[in-house]
Amino acid sequence: MIWEFGDPINYDQGDVNGIDGKKDWNNDGIVDILASASGNEFNGSGRFSIYLLDGRTGAQIWRIDDSQAKKMKDAVISYPGGGASTTRFSNATAAEIYAFNDLAQFQWTYATDASCWAIDLLYDTTGGKRYVVAGDIQGKVYAVDISNGSLWWSSQVGGGFVEDLIVFNDMNEDGVADVLVQALTPYIYVLSGKPV
Repeated sequence: MIWEFGDPINYDQGDVNGIDGKKDWNNDGIVDILASASGNEFNGSGRFSIYLLDGRTGAQIWRIDDSQAKKMKDAVISYPGGGASTTRFSNATAAEIYAFNDLAQFQWTYATDASCWAIDLLYDTTGGKRYVVAGDIQGKVYAVDISNGSLWWSSQVGGGFVEDLIVFNDMNEDGVADVLVQALTPYIYVLSGKPV
C-alpha cells in the first residue's frame, strides 16, 4: 500500500462515497485525489466533506467542510478550473450539484430532483464547452454547464436508480460524446450528449 486516508475505527465518520483521480491540482507532476465523505444521517456525526488529497502522500491539501450543515456528499469529479460534487442534506431527497474552483471556493449550485450518485464530464467539441453529467436515484440525468451552473439538457431513463454513467464515444456522430447509463433496471440506455 502506498497510502490510505480515512478513519477505520470510527464508522460514524461516514463512508467515502466518491473519488476522482484525473488532475494534478498542485502541479507537482503527480495526479491528486478528490474524495467525498459522508456522515451519519441518523445522529449527525461525520465529515460531510470534500477533500483534495496529495496523490504522492495522501496528505490533505484542502477540505470543503459541510459538517455544520450536515450535507451528505456523494459523487465527485474534477475538471479544468475546479470540480463538482453531488450533495444533499441528511434525510432529504432533493439534492444539488455543487461546483468549486481549484482553491475550494464555491462557484455555483444546480438543484436536482433527487440525490445523484453517478457523475462524469462531457465535452461539446462543436460549442467548446464542458458539462457535468449527473444521474439521480429517480432515473433523471442532467447536463450542467461547468462555467455557470445552467442546465443544458435533462433526460429521464425510467424510474430506476442511476448507479453508473459514462461519457463515451459519439455514437450518433453529431460532434458531442454520448452518455451510457445503467439505472438498476433491466435495460442500459445510451443518451445523446446533445439536447434533442
